[in-house]
This record gives sequence, structure tokens and C-alpha cells, in this order.
Amino acid sequence: MYTPTVVAFSGSRRKESLNSRILKIAADAAAAEGAKVTIVNWDDMPLPMFDQDDEAANGLPENAKKFRNLLIANDGFLVAAPEYNSSITPLLKNAIDWASRAEPGDPPLKAFTGKTAALMSASPASLLAPRRARSGAATEAAAPRPRRRRSRRRAPRRARRAVRAAGR
Repeated sequence: MYTPTVVAFSGSRRKESLNSRILKIAADAAAAEGAKVTIVNWDDMPLPMFDQDDEAANGLPENAKKFRNLLIANDGFLVAAPEYNSSITPLLKNAIDWASRAEPGDPPLKAFTGKTAALMSASPASLLAPRRARSGAATEAAAPRPRRRRSRRRAPRRARRAVRAAGR
């Protein structure tokens, strides 16, 4: 029987992060459905800030290799992405940057090719959901419907009067 493998990681290092909490709930739900889930703890796998010059001189850092290989070895990802200035957090961006780097002989974006991902986000702020919906981060079902614009062009006054008179 096939057992899907999933790696779960949050874009937050805060101990009481809402996103780390929803990630744990999602990971537990995936495990309950039969998936093998690995949760990344950034305290155990700290990544240096991405620096292409350092990478060229010294190669991929050891923890960046571990994270990249973890993504490659799993079928999918659970990602909890806190909002940070209307975008993702620097931690999450940095992790994605390191994982996207190719080793010699590897195809581009090997860590992400053919993977299934679930992206989630939680916030106590009331503007998060509408902001995410406008950016396209939410599903179409949850996105607010665009308002219909009324035509600014009006019929001439004589035509409007004729329509009103015909309706009497």
C-alpha cells in the first residue's frame, strides 16, 4: 500500500505562532489519514541568509542541503505562511531560496518539481483574508466577487423621458 510522505514547515519561528499551530493541526490530520509527516523545526535546522557569493565560494550550507533533500525525498508539502508586510516572512522566503538552488547535475527546481503543496495562513488581523484574496492567494471560492461597474454613459434625457412615459 502506498503511503504518501509530506514535509510540513512554517514561516514563523515564534513559539506561540498561530501558523505553527495550524500547521500542527494539518500535520496531525494528514497523519491520521495515513501520510508519513515530517515537521521541520527551524531551531534544529537554522539556515543562513541566502548569499549567492557565499554559495559560489563554499557551496550549499549543510542545513540548506538537508532541507532541500528533505523536500526532494517527500511527495508534498504543508506550508504555513504568516503574513509579513503583505507578503511571506523572510524566514520562509530564505528557505525557499535555499531549496531552489540546484546541485551540479540536478535539473532546475528539483525540490519543487512534481510536488503537491497545501498553503495555509492564520492571522488575528481582520484584513488578512481580503488582502490574500485580492492577491490570488485564496481559492476562487473564498475570494470576494468583483463589483460590477455601472456604465458611466447615460442615455440622453429625451430617451430617458420616453422610457418613463412608455412605462406609465
